[in-house]
Amino acid sequence: NAQRFEATDPARAAKAYRAVASSKDSWAAPALYGLAELDAKTDPTKALADCNEYLKRFAKSAQVEDITWLRIEILRSAGRRDEARVAAGEYLRQFPQGSYAGIAQRIASPQ
Repeated sequence: NAQRFEATDPARAAKAYRAVASSKDSWAAPALYGLAELDAKTDPTKALADCNEYLKRFAKSAQVEDITWLRIEILRSAGRRDEARVAAGEYLRQFPQGSYAGIAQRIASPQ
């Protein structure tokens, strides 16, 4: 299980997540989500690629809203405010009553 290595050996955890995420296993989507969260801690570019891959491969997944939000958080953490603002607007179009709609509205609004 990749999660148990996250704190002690992130590289090993990432490798484990990627192995499952690259498969056609039913755990591929959650593994890719976990990889995106793990990569977000150290490599925003890689984490954004993970999010984009997730959105392409698992567009009908129950976690689409969460991975869409994670993408916004990664952009914000990386200081990419304009991109985060655009992504928040896209989030609001896709999930107008979503769990993160309130904060997405604040991010999307010009300051």
